[in-house]
Amino acid sequence: MIVARDDMVCPADLQLAAYARAREPKQLLTVAGGHFDVYEDHPAFEQSAAAATSFFQERLR
Repeated sequence: MIVARDDMVCPADLQLAAYARAREPKQLLTVAGGHFDVYEDHPAFEQSAAAATSFFQERLR
């Protein structure tokens, strides 16, 4: 799960509570920025893209 700490669309505390309830396998990445920064040309995009790629490569082989 990728959580933007300054997310105003879906607040980080709600996302972290959902993560705590999720079962394995799971992985958490928190990044600076808002909700859409993980999809845009922002430092958070590079972090989130790399984390998602790595997670799916490990789990979907």
